[in-house]
Amino acid sequence: MNDAFYPSVLNPYSKFMSGKEGTGFRNFDPLKFMISECHKRGIEFHAWMNPYRVLHNVKTSKAKALKELTDKNYAKRFPDQVLNVPGNDGNRLLILDPGRPEVRAFLLATVQELILNYNVDAVHFDDYFYPYEGTDNADLSTYKKYNPRKLSLEDWRRNNVNQMVYSISSLIRKVNRIQKRNIQFGISPFGIWGNQKRIKNGSMTGGSESYFKQYADTRLWVRSGWLDYIAPQLYWTFGHNTAAYAHLADWWAGTV
Repeated sequence: MNDAFYPSVLNPYSKFMSGKEGTGFRNFDPLKFMISECHKRGIEFHAWMNPYRVLHNVKTSKAKALKELTDKNYAKRFPDQVLNVPGNDGNRLLILDPGRPEVRAFLLATVQELILNYNVDAVHFDDYFYPYEGTDNADLSTYKKYNPRKLSLEDWRRNNVNQMVYSISSLIRKVNRIQKRNIQFGISPFGIWGNQKRIKNGSMTGGSESYFKQYADTRLWVRSGWLDYIAPQLYWTFGHNTAAYAHLADWWAGTV
C-alpha cells in the first residue's frame, strides 16, 4: 500500500502496524526481527511487495484521499503521478502511474533501499500491476506524453510494466554480483497469462487474462530470464470448467 513494515527513508510506516500511517514501534524493526527468526530456523525470507497500489475502496475524491496520508507518502507528495481508476462497488482505486519514469525510479529506489539494508533472500512481487478492475482512460495524458515509440495503448501499458520488472531484475543481479549475494526475484501473477483462443501460446482456458487485464506479460519475463522463480496463483480445482488446475500447472511448467 505504498508503505513499509520497516524504517524507511522513502516510505512511511504502514498503518497496519500501529493503526496510524507513519507511526512505528520504538526500538523495534519488524522486518529485521522476521528475517532473523526465519534464518534461525533455516527458512528463507521473501520480501512481499505490491509495486503500484496506494489505496483501494476510496469513497471520496482523489485529493481528499491523498490528504489523509502522511506527508512522507510518495503519492501525497506527487499526486500527479497517481492514477484514479474505477474500483469495486462504485468506489475508486488509487495506484502509482506505471507510465511515469519517475514512478519506475521510485520503485527501483525502494527495492534498492530494502536489499541494501536487509538480508532478504528474495524480493517478491504480488499480482497487482495495472488493476483487475480496469484502468479506464485514467492514464491517457501519460500515454500521450511518454510514448515515443507510438505504441498502442495496450502495448504501451505492457511495456511500462516490462520496463519496471526488467529494471528491478537488473538491480538485484547487480547487487548480487557486487556483494556476492544470492537475492532472488520472484513474482506470483494471476494464474492465466492468456487464453489460447485469443493469443498464441496461451492456455486452453477461458478466464480473465493477465496479459490483457493487468498488462502483465509474465510469459515474457520468464522466457527472458528476468525472474528466478514464478509462483502463479492457480487457485482452481482440477475440474474447473474454464481454468482447470492440472492443465494450467502443466502450461506453466512448459513455459518455464
